[in-house]
Amino acid sequence: LELRDGAVRGVNLAQAVRTAKARIGELRGNEPAQQGQAGGDEKTDFSEMTASFKVANGVAHNEDLSIKSPLLRIAGSGDVNLADERLDYLARTTVVQSLQGQGGPELQALRGLTVPVKLSGPFGDLGWRIDFSGMARELAQQKIDEKKEEVRAQAKKSIDEQKGKVQEQLQEKLKGLLGR
Repeated sequence: LELRDGAVRGVNLAQAVRTAKARIGELRGNEPAQQGQAGGDEKTDFSEMTASFKVANGVAHNEDLSIKSPLLRIAGSGDVNLADERLDYLARTTVVQSLQGQGGPELQALRGLTVPVKLSGPFGDLGWRIDFSGMARELAQQKIDEKKEEVRAQAKKSIDEQKGKVQEQLQEKLKGLLGR
């Protein structure tokens, strides 16, 4: 499946991410999931969508959904039960690193963060839910990784400075030994 310039109707993942932004200060690992019902005029616009499916016994299984929009990158996997008309899907929605265009500045706090959105239920009554505790774990890990990188950079700078001082001292000692 490969589509260009379309929309997934029934759910607005960009709005779900904005909801996550509104709650990001509350993330402590035990917050309830944000959830809602799909429908109405809600939609997720995209510039590109690709996916491949394996169909067996009326169930289309997918592991490589990729949706791109100006603000979001969505990777997903799950099942579409064609016989029962049900969806069970996990959309891992990431705000792009370069936030240009409509809605960009307000999502700055979530740049690079993946928001897990579970889509499930019958086609006519599809529901969605954001896993805030999973998001909090990812945000904490991101901060830990940033701090590790900062410490590594400081350590490297300190080692390089000490290395330079030792080389200077060695050169001075050698000059003294050789009488130059």
